[in-house]
Amino acid sequence: MEKNHTKMANLMFWQVGDAPLDGAPLAAAIGNFDGVHRGHQKVVAAACEAANRNGLVPAVITFDPHPREFFRQDDAPFHLAERVEKDRLLSNLKVDRIIHVSFNEHLRRTDAK
Repeated sequence: MEKNHTKMANLMFWQVGDAPLDGAPLAAAIGNFDGVHRGHQKVVAAACEAANRNGLVPAVITFDPHPREFFRQDDAPFHLAERVEKDRLLSNLKVDRIIHVSFNEHLRRTDAK
């Protein structure tokens, strides 16, 4: 059996109220990416292509917990992939950073500005 030796992306965790993240500018795909299906892979690939074309860091910004879990707390969890597996699958897409944004009451109350 052949093992995949993909380097894990740099995992970062952020929530409203934290300091801005340091580092080089990003080209990021933003979404939940539960299951990392073909459509997700195309969105992430587009971000990676933009990063390579423009000298940016390829990244994914995702939410933890899934917003549906936040708004429907009485429903059973429905994950296609747990966070560790999702991180592994996204890392296989050659992103350098995976930023988990905490979906909490502070984020919910943040306006578009």
